[in-house]
Amino acid sequence: MRNGEGDGWFCVFRIWPGVLENVPAAFAHFLTEPAFAMEETTFCFWRERRHSAWQRRAIAFPDAPDPDGSAAPLAMLDGDPATYHGRGGTKLRPPDRAHGDCRRLPA
Repeated sequence: MRNGEGDGWFCVFRIWPGVLENVPAAFAHFLTEPAFAMEETTFCFWRERRHSAWQRRAIAFPDAPDPDGSAAPLAMLDGDPATYHGRGGTKLRPPDRAHGDCRRLPA
């Protein structure tokens, strides 16, 4: 992973058995999407229109805090726009219409 500022790191994750099982047919095509590194997946959530909450397969994780690693990356998606803005939304400014891209704000 590169952060665009010259830093890089590499992580290896183990796929928990069954994490990608029982994904609804409506989302099955994402399991073969080349843009996603499914072999590095540690968690998988989905939400169909008929559900009022996010779904995932019941997996026997070890008794540990956040065993699948989903808590930190998904924390900004708590339904409160202020949370997203405070964590992720401040990293990018609006697209530069002349160049059609987003640029990182200075620290």
